[in-house]
Amino acid sequence: MQAQKILERSDVTEHVIMNGRHSTANQTLNTEQGHWLLAKMGKRVLRPGGKELTQWLMGELGVVPEDDLVEFAPGLGFTAAIALAKNPRSYTGVELNEEAAAFLRKKIHGPQRSVVIGNACWCPLANSTADKVYGEAMLTMQADHRKAEIVREAFRLLRPGGLYGIHEIALLPDTIPDAGKKRIQHDLAATIKVNARPLTKAEWVAILEAEGFVVVSTTINPMHLLEPARIIDDEGFFRTLRIVFNILTHPAARKRILSMRRSSRRYEDSMGAIAIVARKSWGPASSRLGLASRLFCHSPCLHVPITSHRGVNTLPTFHRAPSCVIRVTSSPCVPPSCSCFLSGLSFGPTPSRRALL
Repeated sequence: MQAQKILERSDVTEHVIMNGRHSTANQTLNTEQGHWLLAKMGKRVLRPGGKELTQWLMGELGVVPEDDLVEFAPGLGFTAAIALAKNPRSYTGVELNEEAAAFLRKKIHGPQRSVVIGNACWCPLANSTADKVYGEAMLTMQADHRKAEIVREAFRLLRPGGLYGIHEIALLPDTIPDAGKKRIQHDLAATIKVNARPLTKAEWVAILEAEGFVVVSTTINPMHLLEPARIIDDEGFFRTLRIVFNILTHPAARKRILSMRRSSRRYEDSMGAIAIVARKSWGPASSRLGLASRLFCHSPCLHVPITSHRGVNTLPTFHRAPSCVIRVTSSPCVPPSCSCFLSGLSFGPTPSRRALL
């Protein structure tokens, strides 16, 4: 199986330097970690909410042919295949592990299709180059400060109005006691061999909003990754038989996987899978008020207030200066009752200053 070959060899030595920093990419896969152990047994869908939640996420992102996509930690490429079926203008996978990246490049290639070695905290990509950014089952594995850094990086990569999608493990309910959180985190780390730090729905939303995102939609699925019905739904009947055969013929793997399933069942009522789609806001006011009440140029001396009259947003008059341009292409924060037709606005006073909102 192709998914297993990646776990048996490593012949990639590429390294990426971004802004003077070496990527912290791993050269080979750690098959002690729960998700790669499942991959070794032949499992392709490794996301906590299964194929159903991944498909929901991609549906909410609404990939179209005009989109530039960035995926954090594409893994075995299951979600990438769904995205690429929509024929986006470009796709870039940012993969920490060199061995996984080598496998992905055999599946993902061609014009405007690439997989780069990099850390999601500092990707080797320029600012405002993506319309959609998404990542699954990777923020959960990070400390809280690292989660914030990755969300901040997604914000940097997105164009204004762009969408960021995540699919992670959630603790239930939002009022779960701290002692319960610590117990779940400890047991997860012990069974899947990854320092998992899941959050409640409210905490996931708070991290996104703290970095400037406006949450658009959320949904939660049961955490049934290792339940027979979910495996059949994710993998299909015949592939499930192959996975079962591999588990039965590998005693050490079988012991680990059964332990993982016991832990999942133990916390069934306190742990689920969550998917969230959030939009990059247009500015401080739009993120707090939920409407485009002000737009800001990056020039410190220029604010562009928007006023509304009879449902139509208008701008004040400015002095024109060819060396200073602001172009407003669209405003997703404007309520449906308002119309905003803004483009090609040129004004002063700062020379050689260009801002694209």
